[in-house]
Amino acid sequence: MTKKFITGESEKGSSEFVIPDIIEEKDRFIGIESGKIYESGLICYTGVELSVDKVIEKILENRSLNFIQKRRAKKVIDLYLKQIKTFKISNSVKLGNGYKLEFLVKK
Repeated sequence: MTKKFITGESEKGSSEFVIPDIIEEKDRFIGIESGKIYESGLICYTGVELSVDKVIEKILENRSLNFIQKRRAKKVIDLYLKQIKTFKISNSVKLGNGYKLEFLVKK
């Protein structure tokens, strides 16, 4: 689907891959491995083709989701990957209403 993904941005720089907060259903990112909250992210090149199933598999390695959460996660991740394709590598982004990716203009 795409070879781009988003890493979380913090004061210390980019860190782990992030997804929309599908656990608490908020317009923010959470780290796939740590569950840490990020308000913004950076589009990066992964070098491998990512699909919804690959991303869900990685999420399930680090946390358990019930059936309803899995179904919702698949829909959100599918939308997420499609949106990521429209951004360029090194773009800073944030999540708006409904998990919509938006450019983040840095001051």
